[in-house]
Amino acid sequence: MKAAARSMAVVVGIEQYQAGEPWRLTGPALDACRFIHWLTRRGVPPDRITALLSPLPENAESVAEKLQSYRVLNADRATVIKVITQDLPGQASDLLIVYWGGHGVMDGDTRRLIYADATTQNKWNLNLSELLKCMRSHTFAGHPRQIVLVDACQNLVSQLGWEISMPDEKLA
Repeated sequence: MKAAARSMAVVVGIEQYQAGEPWRLTGPALDACRFIHWLTRRGVPPDRITALLSPLPENAESVAEKLQSYRVLNADRATVIKVITQDLPGQASDLLIVYWGGHGVMDGDTRRLIYADATTQNKWNLNLSELLKCMRSHTFAGHPRQIVLVDACQNLVSQLGWEISMPDEKLA
């Protein structure tokens, strides 16, 4: 259990998107809660787990109740980027676990995960391919072992008609 005590996790669960009703998902925030509790039962300390959530209104109270002892932040673009590019690189772990539940798309060979503040006009997204590349760099040297788990759709951008509206950003 010593290794678990030195593990860290970032757990994302997005049910509610600024794009509105058609983008709603039921489950990812509650799945994130279950995963967080699973990690804690295996010895990962609550203060080494960051939850990035956007629950549906009908799930918000349950999520808040289940995660009273945890660091819970919004799953919007600015917050996720800050956690990935500023918080994690300054920390160390024996094992870094990143879990993402929510909408995702395939843009050619690139997997993209949609942030909670995405709209139909601004489909803000995390380029998963860039994240994985960044995590293999010296920036994440403090996290020599890493696991990334993604529970997201892989709809094709071309089938959704989103080719020209997918913003892209590089991670430092």
